[in-house]
Amino acid sequence: MSFKERVLAGIISGALSYSQLIDKEIRVKSPSFKDREEYILRFFPRNFLHLTGVGTVLSSMDFYQKALDGTLSLTDFDCDSSPDLKGRVRCKIRNLQNIGSFYQRVSKIEVDFSSNTVHCRLASTDGQCTIGFIGASVLVPNTLLNKDKIKEENAITDFEFFVCLGTAKKSD
Repeated sequence: MSFKERVLAGIISGALSYSQLIDKEIRVKSPSFKDREEYILRFFPRNFLHLTGVGTVLSSMDFYQKALDGTLSLTDFDCDSSPDLKGRVRCKIRNLQNIGSFYQRVSKIEVDFSSNTVHCRLASTDGQCTIGFIGASVLVPNTLLNKDKIKEENAITDFEFFVCLGTAKKSD
């Protein structure tokens, strides 16, 4: 199996895992939050493509739908341009395959997270990957980084996730 074929299989598997989050609103609460009582996390189909790290001419919605339906093809995306890109895509795809239950594994979070050129309002890690979220009142996933990137001095461990079902609009 070629690298691109493995990526395709991982994207399809990742879309199925990601779909477990689509109709949920995840509230994160902690007494350690300084500027608000809670953060609201939402996962929309349009955010999935960016988490994969691949390039495509498809819209983000079409890409997600084709991945979810299993109709995405090798000609629908590009990920072979450089060894560095291949490495990043490999890590993103590996971590994306388990994203559907990430909030059950998170060990720490960081508010106003920064790592190199990545800046997010909130980030969470399970030790294997770090998911960064952006937004104002509702935060959406913006980046998927390999490994735990949260700085220990900023880590918050006294938090709880509350999952609300059926609150996300299906049209998003």
